[in-house]
Amino acid sequence: MDHNDELLLERIVRRSSGQERGPIPEFLAKKQAEQEPKTWLGYRTSLTKLSEFVGPEATVGEFTEAIGHSFLTALRDRDLSRNTIVVFQND
Repeated sequence: MDHNDELLLERIVRRSSGQERGPIPEFLAKKQAEQEPKTWLGYRTSLTKLSEFVGPEATVGEFTEAIGHSFLTALRDRDLSRNTIVVFQND
C-alpha cells in the first residue's frame, strides 16, 4: 500500500468532537502505550512543532531528510538554546 499521498497529520473537527489521523498520531499512540508519560510528551511536542513547520497539507511522500534539516535550521534561526535543538534531533 502506497502512503505517499497520506497527510502526516489530518485533523477532523466536528461540533462536539475531534479526531487526528495519519502517521504522526499513529506513532504517538504507539509511544503513549509503550513509554513513560514524560517520554511520550517529548515526542508529542517535537512532532507537533514539526507538523506546524511543514504545514497542514504535508504528505508522507513530501517528507524527506532535507525537510528535517530545514526544520532544524529553522529552530536554530529562532535562537533556541542548543539543548532545546538537541531534544528535537534526538526525538
